[in-house]
Amino acid sequence: MPCGGNAFLQEPRLPHEFQLQPDGGYVMQSSNRGRPADTEPAHTYSDEIATDGQSNFLQLIRRPASERLPDNCSQNPHVVIGRLASATSSTDAWLIELDDALRLPARKAVSCLIAPAQGDLVQATVHGSTCWITAVLERGTQAGAELLIDTANQTLTIRAQAFRVRAEEEIAYIGDSVKVKSLTLREEVEHRTSVVHGTSSTCARSVNIEALSHLALHAPMTTLTADSLVKVDAPQVHIS
Repeated sequence: MPCGGNAFLQEPRLPHEFQLQPDGGYVMQSSNRGRPADTEPAHTYSDEIATDGQSNFLQLIRRPASERLPDNCSQNPHVVIGRLASATSSTDAWLIELDDALRLPARKAVSCLIAPAQGDLVQATVHGSTCWITAVLERGTQAGAELLIDTANQTLTIRAQAFRVRAEEEIAYIGDSVKVKSLTLREEVEHRTSVVHGTSSTCARSVNIEALSHLALHAPMTTLTADSLVKVDAPQVHIS
């Protein structure tokens, strides 16, 4: 098999058994016996699961038993599927439980936008001694998926013809600066409260304020000026 190949993906995973090695690691021996006579010759494949002697996963390698590959080929990535057993002491690290009860420590890949949860069926990529969760295939519970995009100190840009955000309970915008630029901005709310700890400024060609019931302006000091005309029109005007 060429060094750049990936026998783990090309060959089906067949029944195997673990063999404990003198160094404390494990080797899974698999055979593809039963092929028709007119097909390729049968080969014996071995899945080597390197451990540290305490059943802690180090790396996974599959190759024909009769073929010894260079050491650098043992770093070829492999794809595995399993359930998330639990989280480790780190909130970004998980344990993936495979069908053979082997548990692989893994962390979420940057490309995996769905936040993993315990019991999820996930797909992971193993490369050397590192395992990344690349996709959440199936939720372990009926709970909805949590979408997590962590760009750290980078910029996230979304371009679309139309963009809509809908939340059943709450939408929060948190940042040092929020900028809205549009031809038309329309708000329709039941109640609106603004708390400004500094100065609130509005600059417009015309400002119209209409209250259906009551309009109140109050301040310790109020200034109302105009360049040409100040008009107060009402059946009663009280000044005191």
